[in-house]
Amino acid sequence: MAHLNLTEADIDSTAQENPLVVLYFWAPWCAPCKQFGPIFEEVAGRHSDVVFAKVNADDNPGAIERFGVKSIPTIVILKGGDPVYNEAGVMNDLSFDTLVRMVGA
Repeated sequence: MAHLNLTEADIDSTAQENPLVVLYFWAPWCAPCKQFGPIFEEVAGRHSDVVFAKVNADDNPGAIERFGVKSIPTIVILKGGDPVYNEAGVMNDLSFDTLVRMVGA
């Protein structure tokens, strides 16, 4: 599945409709986000059973506050609607893919 672009208003309904949602908090001016973006999209393409969603940090301050995002990029994983993972920083392809597989298991 390709990734979605979500706003803070869409997060709850998306999480309720899907068992596993990977949120990627980013901003267009963020250099590490530009590095991680292609990795996010590549891994998203490998997991058709998982919803991958980008959330623009600049446009969604309520979501930033709600999930305690202190820096970007940050990955938040929701399982059954509940946050089960929240970590800032860039991951390589293998680490990110492994994380998604482990949380989804």
